[in-house]
Amino acid sequence: MEFVRNLIKKELQKIEEQLSNSTGNNLSSNISNKDDLKKCLYLIDLAELYNLDAKSIKEIISLPDMKTGYSEYRLIDDCESDEKENWIEVFSDHTKRFLPGDLIIVKK
Repeated sequence: MEFVRNLIKKELQKIEEQLSNSTGNNLSSNISNKDDLKKCLYLIDLAELYNLDAKSIKEIISLPDMKTGYSEYRLIDDCESDEKENWIEVFSDHTKRFLPGDLIIVKK
């Protein structure tokens, strides 16, 4: 990934140089291109941090909107039991709640 990261950084440098001389549509285009390249670098960082690539991802799931009003998803460890009283909320301090549209990445 370092090769791709370096290509993007070089292109960002070119755009930075062009921005000082840009006007009108050219300025808008350069700013848009710069933003897109920064987004790519961010996604590369995430991929490296979580070891994500086409071979490691089995499925990506978008949490559905269950149309139940304002409700959240919680992550539960079922402790290998069907008895709900044995289940444990993974983030018991309630710091992580998930909403419709949030993604779950299932790794292989």
